Amino acid sequence: MADLNKLMDDMQAKIQNYALTNLPANVKEATTDGAVFLKETKDKLADWAASAEKGEMTADDVKWLIQSQNALKDLNALKQTGLAKIKVDAFQNQLLTIVVNGISSLIPK
Repeated sequence: MADLNKLMDDMQAKIQNYALTNLPANVKEATTDGAVFLKETKDKLADWAASAEKGEMTADDVKWLIQSQNALKDLNALKQTGLAKIKVDAFQNQLLTIVVNGISSLIPK
């Protein structure tokens, strides 16, 4: 199986890069929310990564599973800053994209 820690670190780096570019005043909160989401879903992400690597699921399956996670809806640190809902939603969508792409990258071609 792929190195889950490396995959998680890569996703966290992409979350931070997105925050630096798109939420410069809220980088700390965005990266915190991203880290919390990854931590809270790590066991599930590991299972899905293993299934993806075996070719047992499609990218659409991965997206559906990740969207079903309540942790994706929380993003408490960003919401507490009073950041506009549209920006929180954009971050949430990017977080989803980063995680889906990370897990989907393991699906055999």
